[in-house]
Amino acid sequence: MKLAYFSPLSPQRSGISDYSEQLLRFLVRECEVDVWVHGYEPASPEIRQTCRVVDYSDREQLARLSEYDAIIYNLGNNPGYHAAIYDVLLQYPGVVILHDFVLFYLLAGYCLDVRNSKELFLEEMRYNGGQEGYEEGLRILAGPLPPLQYRTPQNHPLNRRAIEAAKGILVHSEYTKRMVMDVRPDVRCMSIHFARPLESRRVKPIARQIRSKYGLQEGETMLASFGYITPNKRIHQVLYALSELRNDYKFKYFIVGDWDYTRRLVDELQLNEYVILTGYAPRSEFDKLLLSAEVVINLRYPYMGETSAALVRAMAAGKPCLVSDIGWFSELPDDTVIKIKVDAEEIGSIRQALQALMDDSRYRKRLAAKARRYARTAFDGERIARQIVQFAKDAYKDTNMDAYKDICMGAYKDTRMDAYKDTSTEAYKEEDQ
Repeated sequence: MKLAYFSPLSPQRSGISDYSEQLLRFLVRECEVDVWVHGYEPASPEIRQTCRVVDYSDREQLARLSEYDAIIYNLGNNPGYHAAIYDVLLQYPGVVILHDFVLFYLLAGYCLDVRNSKELFLEEMRYNGGQEGYEEGLRILAGPLPPLQYRTPQNHPLNRRAIEAAKGILVHSEYTKRMVMDVRPDVRCMSIHFARPLESRRVKPIARQIRSKYGLQEGETMLASFGYITPNKRIHQVLYALSELRNDYKFKYFIVGDWDYTRRLVDELQLNEYVILTGYAPRSEFDKLLLSAEVVINLRYPYMGETSAALVRAMAAGKPCLVSDIGWFSELPDDTVIKIKVDAEEIGSIRQALQALMDDSRYRKRLAAKARRYARTAFDGERIARQIVQFAKDAYKDTNMDAYKDICMGAYKDTRMDAYKDTSTEAYKEEDQ
């Protein structure tokens, strides 16, 4: 089987880049894979050695897609990384790995920044949400915030056209699968897990190195949250919980990721000596910090139907983890993570969970061991790669191409691919590092 694989890859700072680089290690064992990128060279030597790289910023390359047995598109919510992929999907339907159910920011960036068309954005709002959606689009365009800072994107997922264009949809939870099938009941859709990274045998020396580098003292518990620091990661709620624990416990809380909005609250709560803001961490440093963490906090609300690559890594590394009791996170076995309900008692629940973990090292170890055992089975890359290849074969075998004739509206034709080079990602940062 010859596969065309569209995805962001490093050096693009995206959780989906990490996802794909991990998955490709296993996909290349199952089939011949060409990775399609837009205007850059993948940073990974392993990918350059095992896959042919095709740069489709040269638009003439797209004609070659007819040579493949299947095309796989990774779609997420960041227009800077996914607008060009989305555009090709509309012209050459294939299998979509849908990482975010909510694609509002992708479509807003695609219509307004790449295509420079308010009319196209309003048409998408109408196509997805009828007259009510159209009127909300008018309010968004007239409002005080840029559309890429719209506060409630979950109310307007703008994913209908992508779902309708797909020969099949792969998602990462049964929760998201149900939502996709509400949009298109006849779609071929399957839930697959992330592929876990290889286990490191150097955890203890790495942890000693990190603790020395950041000045952690003996007996201080290393707590950490990973990924882009956006409000839906519930970092404020964690900080309020920690402010109630600082007098009785010794800890350092690492916030690892871009786009910090928390510094003011850290100052207000006088948590400066307890909180370490690392900013963006390159993959090698990110992995060292994750392997060194004693407790990983991975919360989120509002929920966009996403999964967390950082949480998969943490569970595979045998870390006790706090998650929000929502979506994919709710589907994890109850004895492998601590689930925090998103309700009026959320801060108290976070505080109690952290107290229990810091009070009892044996409890931490039991939870860590169960997380690792689950990850070894559920996140097995070889099995996941085989599932994806078989799904793609079945989707292409059963597809009637006539069904796709009217998916692309006329306004989407003749896109200038060089427009993607100027797409800004600053207004919206993708979910996970």
